This record gives sequence, C-alpha cells and structure tokens, in this order.
Amino acid sequence: LGGFLAMRGFDRVLANWPDHEKADDAALARLNILLQQNDHAGVEAQAQQFSRHFPDSPLSPEVRRVLARSRLARREYGPASEALAELVAAQPNRDDAYLLAVALLGAERPPA
Repeated sequence: LGGFLAMRGFDRVLANWPDHEKADDAALARLNILLQQNDHAGVEAQAQQFSRHFPDSPLSPEVRRVLARSRLARREYGPASEALAELVAAQPNRDDAYLLAVALLGAERPPA
C-alpha cells in the first residue's frame, strides 16, 4: 500500500510540476519503487522517460544504476555490465564495482 500511495504522489508531482527543480527526484523515487516491485518493464520505460525529460540531471548516474540492477535481476548481464562499467569508470565505488563483477561473472556462465 505504501508503494502505491508513494507512486501516486510522485505521479502527481510529475504531472503537475514537471519543470520543478525536484521533479527529477520524484522520477528517480518512482523508478526505485518500480525496481522494488520487480516491475522491470516499468523500470525500462521510466528510465527512458527520465533520460528524455531530464537529460542534464545530476541524478542520471543513479538512474543508470537502477536500470543496471533491473537488468541484473533479469539476467541481462551484457547490458548491465556495460552500464556498470561506465559508472565505475566515471566514479569508482565499491557497490558498482561489485555489481559489475556479478554482471561479468553472469555473462560468462551459460543459462541454467
């Protein structure tokens, strides 16, 4: 129920104030809820929409990170590793490096 109510609130912000300085925050929060709900098609769609509406947002790396996590969950290791490699190259951190290693190892294994 909490996720549903939060989604409605974020949708309201995006519909009524799409140019507000915090609209990209609402879009990212919405994206994270979709990931938590395992709505991977929704994650893909929301990430594409974010890129179109907020191309210069400082939150863009976080959107790519959420998208990569969604792709990992779907065992789409190639696209996940590409996105994570870009994130690690731009700003190295332990979490992204770990996820990149998971994606690279997954890409080497044949499907079960």
